[in-house]
Amino acid sequence: MNISYTERGFALVRFHGANDQECSLQESSSADVPRVWLGLGNDRMHLTQEQVGELLPLLQHFVEHGELPTEEEATETPRQIRPVEGLLDAGPIECPEPDAEADRRDEE
Repeated sequence: MNISYTERGFALVRFHGANDQECSLQESSSADVPRVWLGLGNDRMHLTQEQVGELLPLLQHFVEHGELPTEEEATETPRQIRPVEGLLDAGPIECPEPDAEADRRDEE
């Protein structure tokens, strides 16, 4: 996965979703708590580090099983998140060149 940086030095990953729509994951300039922007084009979520941490076990379950956990599975003791073997072995994801104007809009 290729990581680029905005003009202000924030990490930015661009990728295409299952419907070939351009998506991104970007560090936020939020000063109060660490946050990231995640989503499609300009329709993105602003997530705190804590919120991402709450989503990780659900996403990990999806990676391992192809479905979200049941309510019972989701309330079990949190599991340690571990990388899935071979997940990133496919090589880098093609990322378009950063659009400086879009980066400025995204950071507002």
